[in-house]
Amino acid sequence: MAVLSIQSSVVLGSVGNAAAVFALRRLGFDVWPVASVRFSNHPGYGAWRGRVTDGAEVADLVAGLADLGALADCRAVLTGYLGSADVAAPAAGAVDAVRAARPDAVYCCDPVMGDAAEGLYVADDLVAALAADLVPRADVLAPNAFELSVLSGPAAAGPAEAVAAARRLIGRDGRPGLVA
Repeated sequence: MAVLSIQSSVVLGSVGNAAAVFALRRLGFDVWPVASVRFSNHPGYGAWRGRVTDGAEVADLVAGLADLGALADCRAVLTGYLGSADVAAPAAGAVDAVRAARPDAVYCCDPVMGDAAEGLYVADDLVAALAADLVPRADVLAPNAFELSVLSGPAAAGPAEAVAAARRLIGRDGRPGLVA
């Protein structure tokens, strides 16, 4: 079973595709990693070097898979840190292309955009693109507590508030199968 994983690539650190590819392959999945960014290290270390992948390149890589007929073999799409709003539309397009080739494909969205200690570490236009284009497509949604608050409204300070926030988020997009 193949998984298309669109998320960060770092030289130093175990985040994004550096973590997901290894773990998913150990579980027996064929993983197709697409780098949303190529950084020297996780930005949490402070300074880093590298670039956000151009959205057109992400779209082109997925189109190449479609040209091969490979998307029919893809059972899931996973997105994580995207780096910029320019990557969000091609990521959403990838979900749509995989589902067109294989309607039972699952989409897992980890809307990486910040945390309680640092606040948002992505631009506002990426937050808007995640909320508008990717969250509504998700079958599985995996925000941290901070990201859940950003996407759903009031802060999720405890378990009861987190459940209420998740219910607001589920109700917003009308997908009864969404897991938050």
